[in-house]
Amino acid sequence: MDNLISTSSGEKNTSPALPTLVQQPVEDEDALHFASGPLNQPPQRGRRSTGRSSWLTFFRGYGTALIIGLPVLPIVVSAVTIVIYLSNPSDSGWVSIVSGAVATYIGWWLISLLLIPLTSSRNANSRSYGLLESRLHQLETRLFTIRNEHPDEKVLPEYQQVALNEAFDKLQEITEDLYASNTRLPWTMGYGYINSWGKLHRAEEALVEVEPREMTMRGAMHDKMAISGSQISNRDELLSKLRYATKKLDPAMSGLFKSVAASAGEAESPEVQQLEHDVQQIAHHIGLKLDRDPSLSNGGRTRSSRDGEDEGRARLTLREVRRALNEYRDHLWEGLVRARNNLLGVTFVTGLGTHVLLCIAILALTPANPESRSTIIAAASYYMLGAIAGLFGRIGQATLTNIAVDDYGLALAQVMSRPLYSGLAGLGGVLVSSTILSISAQNSLNAMQGVFTPVRPDFLIVAAAFGLTPNLIASGLQNQSNKLLSALRSSKTTTSDTNANKDEE
Repeated sequence: MDNLISTSSGEKNTSPALPTLVQQPVEDEDALHFASGPLNQPPQRGRRSTGRSSWLTFFRGYGTALIIGLPVLPIVVSAVTIVIYLSNPSDSGWVSIVSGAVATYIGWWLISLLLIPLTSSRNANSRSYGLLESRLHQLETRLFTIRNEHPDEKVLPEYQQVALNEAFDKLQEITEDLYASNTRLPWTMGYGYINSWGKLHRAEEALVEVEPREMTMRGAMHDKMAISGSQISNRDELLSKLRYATKKLDPAMSGLFKSVAASAGEAESPEVQQLEHDVQQIAHHIGLKLDRDPSLSNGGRTRSSRDGEDEGRARLTLREVRRALNEYRDHLWEGLVRARNNLLGVTFVTGLGTHVLLCIAILALTPANPESRSTIIAAASYYMLGAIAGLFGRIGQATLTNIAVDDYGLALAQVMSRPLYSGLAGLGGVLVSSTILSISAQNSLNAMQGVFTPVRPDFLIVAAAFGLTPNLIASGLQNQSNKLLSALRSSKTTTSDTNANKDEE
């Protein structure tokens, strides 16, 4: 996510009267003290390091670790089953299938124990967690500063009291999610980060109506830079609202929010310029001094900008502009997470179907017949060659992709799933080629029977060629993910590397 304002955690207000986010050594990395409730109450403390909650955390982490390995589990089961089937010629197909499943499941259960630490919110996506925690410290600092300045919030206007309470509620929810919750699956799936970022954005949007004018204007400058280069459909409307609100809130800085055309003088026609010149000459003749921009008079403060109602409307407009930008970016992040999860789900279903077909083929073959083993060897060879060809093709595409933002593991999921589809494509290409040859041949039955009898070099070439076809079929998903990443990069305030973007195109 975008970094709006960087504030060191060491700069936080540590007044004893205010609860702060305190981290002390505990047994569980998630059992941390957290701030909750109004600031005039002592901080609530989460006790989750012992007792029933610890066991609940362990089982939830273990269950999540098991789910992490599901997409690749059918592929591993199929590979182990083939190895056992080929290494024990005298055993029946049922023995190989059951032995491969039992060995793989035992290994899956044991390896999942080592993956439990990776299911926590801190480790599932350490980069997103670090940025989220940093922004949470910034939010605490800003809220504590406002509460110190206004101990009695009743002196504030009613709309600012409501906004301040909204910010405190979201602060409590985010703190509970990060430090007091024992849920693990939402973090590994990515939705936990998306939800936390959304709550953090709602809190920051509420602060627009409460913070000092200088802080609000700094946030408005960030929004202007982010919206100007973004691909939001109503970008011009948002920029117009931003210019209107900043002019009402601080006329002295309104010139920084003018469009490029207005700054270059294109918005003023020659007739208007001539009229202004004539008015200036008349005023000079009668001895009256006029300012070109009346809003800059009286020390940069107009009567309307000091009016409470105008300021409230300006802050409300800035808050809605900020919300539109945040919702746009959150929607893009959610699209990346959904694409990754859907791809992993499809990979699991496809791998499960492939394993079922393998089991049927093993059971249909005669164990005592040596040609049965050669058939499995030939089919596995075609499959592996297609998978390797597709994997190298996907790696070649990945090297040309410029990923300037975190994609929540979407690129890794694409690399993991590509060998499965490429192997099936290679095997299917061999079947299609043999079918075409059998139709044109005189002895079609022998041609069909000879597909998997020996490993034929011409079929190996066909398998490698068809193994590259998933790279073409999956180009739609790749283009969609590239659009999401491009939209996220364009809505950042920093300028992207143009050379890298050209290489990506």
